[in-house]
Amino acid sequence: MKSEKKDLRIIKTQKLLKESLLELLKTNSLKDISVTEICEQAMVNRVTFYDHFSNKEELLDAVIEDIKQDIVTKLDNDNTIYDFKKNYRKILEKILDYFDDNKNYFNTSLIDYNNTLLFVSSLYKILIDYLGETIKNDDNKNRTIMSQFFSGALVSVIFCWVKDNNKIKKKDLLDNICSLLAKSFK
Repeated sequence: MKSEKKDLRIIKTQKLLKESLLELLKTNSLKDISVTEICEQAMVNRVTFYDHFSNKEELLDAVIEDIKQDIVTKLDNDNTIYDFKKNYRKILEKILDYFDDNKNYFNTSLIDYNNTLLFVSSLYKILIDYLGETIKNDDNKNRTIMSQFFSGALVSVIFCWVKDNNKIKKKDLLDNICSLLAKSFK
């Protein structure tokens, strides 16, 4: 029983630190945020911070991992979409839904205040990992190149779409991306 309580405290503390970092990212770039500020925002002491994370970059990596897990969980809920070439429309629709549902978070925390590179590199890492696993191809080299290419393109499009506050309708964006992918898979 005692270990469950400890685990719960660890989970709560890490969640509090992550939320504090995200709150600070709304008004600052990562480089301008100190561990002390994160601790003050979370109302925990520095020792507690360092019990969980080595530095603010490791904390950010944990936030990015949470985002990745959210996206992957959303995708894994549908076992029929594991092959990207066959099911790219479904996969992209789920990814766009995720970003549409969380656009305020991404706009304020990861796109504003010089955190653009952070958003782009985080999303690229998430997509390249997922596409690397789901693009079915006999040639491993080609699969790597394809996952890098599609990840880069999708990151660029999703970034602009989120940054522009979804001025393009999600369906129109999805239709256009799918049209381009269909041509590239021929």
